Amino acid sequence: MKDLREIPIRIWLIAAFFLFIPLVIDLYKTFETAWLIQLISIHLIITHLKSYGGIIICLISIAIHLIRTITEESYKGEWNSYDVEIFLMVSIIKVIFTIVSIYQHRRISQKQLELEFLNKKLKKRSKHLKAMAYHDSLTGLPNRNMLYKHLNKALSRYEQHKQKIAVMFLDLDRFKLINDTLGHSVGDVLLVQVTERLISTVRKGDVVARQGGDEFIIMLDVIGKDEVKQVAERILDKFSVPFILKNEEYVITPSIGISMFPDDGANVDSLIKNADTAMYTSKERKNSYHFFSSKNDRRLKLENGLRTALSNNEFRIYYQPQIDLKTGDIIAVEALLRWNHPEFGLISPAEFIPLAEETGRINPIGKWVLNTVCQQNKLWEKSGLPCLRIAVNVSSVQFQNASFIEDVKEILRENRLAPQYLELEITESIMQDVKKVLPIIRKLKEIGVKISIDDFGTGYSSLNVLNQLPIDYLKIDQSFIKDVLSSTNTEAIVKTIIQMGHSMNFMLIAEGIENREQVGFLVHNQCQMGQGFLFSRPLPAEEIESILATKYEI
Repeated sequence: MKDLREIPIRIWLIAAFFLFIPLVIDLYKTFETAWLIQLISIHLIITHLKSYGGIIICLISIAIHLIRTITEESYKGEWNSYDVEIFLMVSIIKVIFTIVSIYQHRRISQKQLELEFLNKKLKKRSKHLKAMAYHDSLTGLPNRNMLYKHLNKALSRYEQHKQKIAVMFLDLDRFKLINDTLGHSVGDVLLVQVTERLISTVRKGDVVARQGGDEFIIMLDVIGKDEVKQVAERILDKFSVPFILKNEEYVITPSIGISMFPDDGANVDSLIKNADTAMYTSKERKNSYHFFSSKNDRRLKLENGLRTALSNNEFRIYYQPQIDLKTGDIIAVEALLRWNHPEFGLISPAEFIPLAEETGRINPIGKWVLNTVCQQNKLWEKSGLPCLRIAVNVSSVQFQNASFIEDVKEILRENRLAPQYLELEITESIMQDVKKVLPIIRKLKEIGVKISIDDFGTGYSSLNVLNQLPIDYLKIDQSFIKDVLSSTNTEAIVKTIIQMGHSMNFMLIAEGIENREQVGFLVHNQCQMGQGFLFSRPLPAEEIESILATKYEI
């Protein structure tokens, strides 16, 4: 009955008006009009969301009709069957109308509730999607999209106030090592702790955003260069305190690159790019910060130099022998690319290959390496030297290029080199997309070239993935060989890799061998091949020719 009390008085008054008006005005001569008016009263109460009210009004209406019929018949002194039929018919109509109206109203009310629920759900979902669109899910920091909004807003204010803005690009040193050794979940914990330190270090109103991975971007609004230095030094100071991960202390340092608006860029993209470029200069020393300089920045010069490095004949290929650990014979060589930069001298591929991938130069460079290596192998064959397999590192970008397989076929055909003397080394990271990589490897195997997994044990490959790939060689990463005699854990890992390789019919090559004790361990555990400074450092083609027929004492 509580629902009835909630009906406003004005609704009851209107309903009563329609209900009793037939008594006040003589409408019973046209009874259809009278009872239609009463139906309006019933419907009015029901549509005001109160079913009980509709039932009460219906019963009152029937009672009024009954009383009026009895009164009229008593006045006449006789019962008219027609009036009784009319009463019954109208009463049935009122009851049916009431039931139907209540049913329809409840359905409408249910649909309204469902629509309200969906509306709340959509609003909540919309709010969540908006948060996802502009915030990093792990740290809660603004993401790249939100950062761009803040930066564009700050840049638009410059025309009025002429105040400088700084962009800091921060990358964590040794983060990959933490991620690989302690696990991704611990890496996530570290990123959250880094976020807390950065937020506590910058000024109120500055924006700390996560670019992705272990990269953060900080926008310092309305700031001079001296103040930027102070902020950078405070960050370095904060990071000097060890992070606590799994109840152990770890010192993780940042490398910071800084660009200033408007000096180092006129828009957001150029400011971030130049801060990133400056960060790579800091990366050389680690735990430092560096302001962007277009005149003396190493990364910028390397990017520009890559465009002409091939045409200027600046690349060099060095060869390191791979030894049969049973016989001591050289049975293969690995080709190692070096860049002889006109200003910086010999540059490691670890530094320039990522730049070549970013700038789109990796495919022509990789093709040149394959062609040069195959030419050299054919020259050695013609000069009467033993036929050797040459292993070539292949970038993941080059490996997945649409023309790569045809490039390999063409190079082998032009140099008339048997395909079994070419080995392509790929990294474990390529194998993460096994559905895409597997067809490429199978086509290469159909050609007849050999395939090896480089630096095995440092990536994310699984036994299931390895089992699907037609691999010939596994190369045990040199970091394991270095510690194999001093760490029982490393010893166990190497033994496991060797045993697994044998069970899957892979040949095993140990990298980074530096002493005979390591050789003894590898031979004892039946690792078939090895390479390292114990046998020979990487040598140019003209120097390695003199040792290709050498037999090493094992």
